Amino acid sequence: MQIRLTKIPFSQLGAIKIGNYNWLILYEFIQSHFHRYLGFSWASGVVTIGGVPYPNGRNQESVSEAIAAYEAVALYGDVMTGIYATSNEKSELALLDSSLRMRDMGRLLMATEVRSAKTYWHVQAPNTLGVSRIYPDIYEPKVVGMIWSMLAQEQTWFGNEPWKSYGIQVSDRMLTLLKINLF
Repeated sequence: MQIRLTKIPFSQLGAIKIGNYNWLILYEFIQSHFHRYLGFSWASGVVTIGGVPYPNGRNQESVSEAIAAYEAVALYGDVMTGIYATSNEKSELALLDSSLRMRDMGRLLMATEVRSAKTYWHVQAPNTLGVSRIYPDIYEPKVVGMIWSMLAQEQTWFGNEPWKSYGIQVSDRMLTLLKINLF
C-alpha cells in the first residue's frame, strides 16, 4: 500500500523519519542510522577531523536514546491507530494501516536495541546462558562506555573515569527497563 505524503499528518513525518517501514515512502530515511546487522543505531556518521575520516569510524555511547526514540515511534503509532480505527471514513484506512505498521516497526526496533544493549554495552560474564559474550575474557569491566566501528572502550565523551561508563550504562539500563515495562 502506498500513501502520498500529502495525506500524512505533519506530526507523523518525524516518526516516519526514524521508524519508517515502507520502502515507498521517503526512501532515504528508512532507519538511516540503524545498523541492521549489529542491531543498534549509530549516534553519528563517520567523524572527520580536518576533512579526514577519524580512524575509529562511527560511534555510539549509549543505546538509551535510540530505545526512547523507537519507543516514541511505537507509542505514536499506537495512539494514531486508536484514532484511525474509530474513523468511519474509507480515506483513512491507509492511515490506519500506516499507523499499525509504524507501531510495529517501533516495537521491533526498540526490542532490537534492547537486545543489542545486552550484547554490546552490558558485558556478560563468561558462559552466561542465553547471551553471547562478544568480548574476550581479558576484558573485565561489566560495561562498555563507547563503541566505535573499530573499537570498544570503557570511557565516555565526558570523561574516561570508569564510574562514568558504569553510570551512563547502568542508569540507561534501569530507565530502559522501567520505560519498556510501562509499554
